[in-house]
Amino acid sequence: MGRCLACCSLLLAASASANFHSGVPAPDPPRMFRIALAGDAGMAVTYTTNHEDPAHCWFGPSNSTLNNEAVGSSTSYTEGSWHTTVVLSPLPPGQRVFYQCGDEVTGVSKIRSFQSSPGTTAVQGFPFSTAIYGDMGITNSTNTSDRLKEA
Repeated sequence: MGRCLACCSLLLAASASANFHSGVPAPDPPRMFRIALAGDAGMAVTYTTNHEDPAHCWFGPSNSTLNNEAVGSSTSYTEGSWHTTVVLSPLPPGQRVFYQCGDEVTGVSKIRSFQSSPGTTAVQGFPFSTAIYGDMGITNSTNTSDRLKEA
């Protein structure tokens, strides 16, 4: 719930809708969702599970029309915790996009949404730079901020 400097509204809104791909409660649904711009027409969705997820997200123009599928990958940094990233692309510029992630076996998330980037033509002449990072702080966490300062 904020606005980035490039006039890209990255509004996260959780929907109270029922699961699209599963009518039963999920035993281990994806959680801790994060999104990040992925080029001019994409959004990277990252979430956490307790298992190596098949890394699927479904997305579309409404919570009842998730007609696109994207596949990503999962990585584990600590035992029992998997971080999955899926890039949703291509996205229409400046539109609300609804998405849901997970798998049929261990569960799918609630339907969520965000506002896609307005595209490069909407922000021409408005140069900016930004850096946002998060660090788990487990090992060598000071190196992350040191490298960011060097950039």
